[in-house]
Amino acid sequence: MKKLVIGVAISALALMTTTAFAADAAASSGSKIAIVQVAKILQDSDEVKTATANLKKEFAKEKADIEAGQKKLQAAMEKLKKDDAVMSKKDKEAAQKKIAADRQALVGRISAFQQKVSAKQSEVMKHIFDSLNLTIQAYADANGIDAVFDSQNAIYANDTVDITDPVETAFSAETSKK
Repeated sequence: MKKLVIGVAISALALMTTTAFAADAAASSGSKIAIVQVAKILQDSDEVKTATANLKKEFAKEKADIEAGQKKLQAAMEKLKKDDAVMSKKDKEAAQKKIAADRQALVGRISAFQQKVSAKQSEVMKHIFDSLNLTIQAYADANGIDAVFDSQNAIYANDTVDITDPVETAFSAETSKK
């Protein structure tokens, strides 16, 4: 047990030493590091808001059709429940089969719909992410920044290295040109 504790302590010391040397090397080499709040920029982006509205509009009819199908299925289930006592066994089985088939078809439609929406969202967001990444790279290059990290992946960052506001301004200007 003592050997395990000593081994862990030595490993931790080696890791801290390596990290300290890496940080010292970055500082002595004059590397500039910055962070950017990607989520904030995307949340505030007019391009994202427009894309979201366009996606809702594009899929509104299909969504409404699915919701109508859900209501129709629910009504059929309620009718079966209500009429159960007065239905013949044959009619009850036929109604149950139809409801099961309708439910299965609806589940398939919902799944296909979700896949189409997800694929379209991915396509649209890839374009937006690519555009944002280009804006971040251009800002970093223009300001001599060697590395930019998303703030969600940073354990700690001083506010002086946060470039969110100027990147957001540049991204807004870039996307408003389109």
